[in-house]
Amino acid sequence: MYPTMIRPTTLGLALLLTACGSSGPTTPNPPPPPPAAVATVTLSGTPTGPIAPGATALLTAVLRDAANNALSGRTIVWNSTSPTVATVNGGTVTAVGVGTTTISATSEGQSASVGITVAFIPASVQITRSSSFILTGD
Repeated sequence: MYPTMIRPTTLGLALLLTACGSSGPTTPNPPPPPPAAVATVTLSGTPTGPIAPGATALLTAVLRDAANNALSGRTIVWNSTSPTVATVNGGTVTAVGVGTTTISATSEGQSASVGITVAFIPASVQITRSSSFILTGD
């Protein structure tokens, strides 16, 4: 019996086919789908009453797609219709002067807004009686 001998050309061809794969041409992976568009914007953290000049309030904008999934990583543009009443920066509203303004958050053409009232709020109210007697008709 003769020893089996592998020819160098046969070995080289076998290694080349193994390294390159012999399953035929492959198709590249398709690109990922584009990110979902913003369908709605809602605001939370809205003050329930007036805020005093110098006070701050934090608003949070929640962005959702058409399937109601929360979205993140999107640009949100904040605006105040009356910056002399209140300013807004990144959702932080700062009361400046007495009056009303509308704060809005906009992303990809969708927006939400909320009204803010700035008023002087007394720290306390003191009621005193001017008389110990109450007369009929008073």
